[in-house]
Amino acid sequence: MKTVAAVLSLLLLASPARAQQDTANPLLVGVYLPNAPIPSVAAKARLVADLAQWLSNGLGTTVRGRAYSNADEFERDLPHLAFALVDAAVAASVRGTHPLALATHTGSDQTRLIVLATPSTPGPWALAGKRVAYPNLGRVTTPLLENVLFSGELPLTRLVRVPVADAASALASARLGRADAAIVTEAAFDKLGAGGEVRPILSSSELPLAVFCQGGAADAALAARARAAIVSFRSQDSGIDGFRAVTTGLESLRRELAGRSRQPEVRDPTPNFRGPSFNFPLPTLPLPPVRSYLAAIPPPPAPSLP
Repeated sequence: MKTVAAVLSLLLLASPARAQQDTANPLLVGVYLPNAPIPSVAAKARLVADLAQWLSNGLGTTVRGRAYSNADEFERDLPHLAFALVDAAVAASVRGTHPLALATHTGSDQTRLIVLATPSTPGPWALAGKRVAYPNLGRVTTPLLENVLFSGELPLTRLVRVPVADAASALASARLGRADAAIVTEAAFDKLGAGGEVRPILSSSELPLAVFCQGGAADAALAARARAAIVSFRSQDSGIDGFRAVTTGLESLRRELAGRSRQPEVRDPTPNFRGPSFNFPLPTLPLPPVRSYLAAIPPPPAPSLP
C-alpha cells in the first residue's frame, strides 16, 4: 500500500509539472493558405485558432497556431513547426513538408486553378499586356502559373502582374477594376464569388486544395496521431469540410511544377520533301555492270620527260 501511495503521489506531483511544461513549450502549427477560399483576415484567425484547439484536444498537449502571410517566413520557421496547413503548391515545393492529409471542399480534395476575365477577353492568349491579379506564393508562384496553369505557353513576363495576399484580394481586384483578370482556385470562386461579369476562360489540371503536413518538430509517432485527429476537422470559414488521410498525393503536381507534365514534341530534323503520290509504276531501267564503266575510263597519260 505504501508503494501504491508513493506512486500516486508522484503522478499527482508530475501532472502539474507536465502541464506547465506543455504550456511553456507548446507544439506549433503553421497556416499558409493564399489560395484557400477564406473571405477575410478575421476568418483566417478563427481557422488558425480552431485548428490549434482541435489538435490540442486530439493530441492531449498544447498546440499553438501561427498564421503566415508570405512564403519566406513560413520556410524559415518550418523546422520549428510540428505541423502545417498549406497550399498544395507550397507543400509540393518546400523541403521538409511531409503530407499527412488532404483538405476537402464539398467532399472533394481536388480543385483547379482558373482564370477569370470579362467577356471582352476572348481567351487566355488575349491576356498579354493585361493586368492579372493572383495570390502570391513566393518563389513557387511562377512555376505554378506558367507550367501548371498556362502549360508553358504564356510567360508571366507578358502580363502586367498584380500579386496580392490571397484569393479574396485577387477577386476584389478584378471586381473593383484594379485588374483585368484574376487567377484563383475553383474552390475560391465557388465560395467567395467574383461579382460583375467575369467568367472562367481557362482552367488547369486538378491539384489538391490544401495539405496538412508534418513539419520539422514532429516525429513519426506524433504525426500518426495528428493524422488520425485531423480527418474530422471542419472549418466553415475556409470552406474546408474535412480531410482525407494520405501519405502521398503530390507527385503529379511536383512534375507539373518542374515543367515535366507534357512530353516534349519529337520533331524530324530532316525537311519534309514528300510530294504528290503517283499511282502508276515507275519504269525499271537496266543498269550496266560496274566493270563496263571502269573499262571506258581511259588510262592517265604517261609523264613526259624534259
